[in-house]
Amino acid sequence: MYIVRLLSDSNPQNLTFTDLFQNQQKGYLVLTHSMPSAAGIEKINAHILERVIQLNIPEMQEDEIKEVLKEFFVELNWQIYSKFRMSIIDEHGISFLMFILYYDKVFVVQFGRLVAGMIQNNKFKEIGKSWDNFPIKTKEDLFLLGGLDRDIFVKIHTLDLHSDTVLFALPAAEAKILQSEFTVDLNCLENYLTSKKKEGSSPFFLVQYKHSSTKKGSFFRRLWGRK
Repeated sequence: MYIVRLLSDSNPQNLTFTDLFQNQQKGYLVLTHSMPSAAGIEKINAHILERVIQLNIPEMQEDEIKEVLKEFFVELNWQIYSKFRMSIIDEHGISFLMFILYYDKVFVVQFGRLVAGMIQNNKFKEIGKSWDNFPIKTKEDLFLLGGLDRDIFVKIHTLDLHSDTVLFALPAAEAKILQSEFTVDLNCLENYLTSKKKEGSSPFFLVQYKHSSTKKGSFFRRLWGRK
């Protein structure tokens, strides 16, 4: 069982999307984040969301998820690269992060300045990219979606979840503020993200996994977010 505890509102600049509804057994969350403010970003976000929805992720089998995602993001990178080439947006490429929630597993794909973390047994752990040194990363190091004119290598992180594991994602700049000013535990994290939700400027999400005795009995319950 997954509980969506906190989810930012979508806006044209930053996409926040989830398909988690009552009684689902599987689902996914998507974030995008762009540094410049430019009209073309809205069209790129719309294209990304359309392509992700077309994947029909809830119908995938566990053993095919990784291969499907690898092929999908190689193709999507070229599509987004082409759109940036035809735009006047200053920075070519967009930050992207996806969590696929599959019973007691999570699959994570990330590009750019979006970072992820987990809190398990009251201990905080980064997922995937390190939270450090984003201001000095090169374009290659940032690995923005649509930022490279070649077939990309797509790394997919897979985690087994224990009950009460909290999963979250947010922009790297916000993560560093959180890490420097607070202890990264559930209470501080919820308070911090609640304050960011009121500002409406940063994409983020926070979900909690609760163990269910059978996969058949697992379901998603959304407490906050898009209706």
